[in-house]
Amino acid sequence: MIVVWVINLTQSPFTLQRLRHVLSPEERARADRFVRENSQSQFTVAHGALRHILGTTLGADPHTLHFTEQSYGKPSLPGNPLRFNLSHAGNLALLAVGYGRELGVDIEPIRSLPDARNLAQRFFSPAENANLRKVGPTNLPRAFFECWTRKEAFIKAIGQGLSYPLHNFDVTFYPDPQARITTAPEHHDHWSLHNLAPAPDYCGALVVEHTQAAPGPPQIQLRRWESSDLPNNT
Repeated sequence: MIVVWVINLTQSPFTLQRLRHVLSPEERARADRFVRENSQSQFTVAHGALRHILGTTLGADPHTLHFTEQSYGKPSLPGNPLRFNLSHAGNLALLAVGYGRELGVDIEPIRSLPDARNLAQRFFSPAENANLRKVGPTNLPRAFFECWTRKEAFIKAIGQGLSYPLHNFDVTFYPDPQARITTAPEHHDHWSLHNLAPAPDYCGALVVEHTQAAPGPPQIQLRRWESSDLPNNT
């Protein structure tokens, strides 16, 4: 089973301090480098909640978790089969957690972009651009961000980030009701794409690896993280 946590990044000063307390010195330094206080707070909440969720899942002290980065920057817990991926945008974050399968997650608030079609020409595949041209202006924001989050989730799952060209593979999006990776050089049938609806006016996507031990699409559970989930001794 893959658990996807929805994290509200707007928290009280008290919760913010409790979450900052569990960050590593390097993470605190990263938070402090943000110029805007809101960005500092959102980073602290996202990464502090990540440590608490992973600590609870593993039965470990969140302070002691040590992350390493793969060659393209994807974090992992060395020597541990637990897999996770974090994305945050707007006032929300998504954290996907599971065992033994690589995964990637992405979230975006649905909003109007004046240059959406130009961005699509730059980053989306020819087939995706052809489909996007069929979408009217009312539904264009939803279609664009469904396509964007699904593509981002895939390149995060394979661990290559934006070094992997977004136009090299195709995904479905509105008005197609099914979320699918239709073409990709990396054997797209080894991955499943799942639509997520974390909140009104947000769209999200999850991509999960199929392995020999777990060959089919996983069961997915969407949960909401609350500050009340923090242990009293934090």
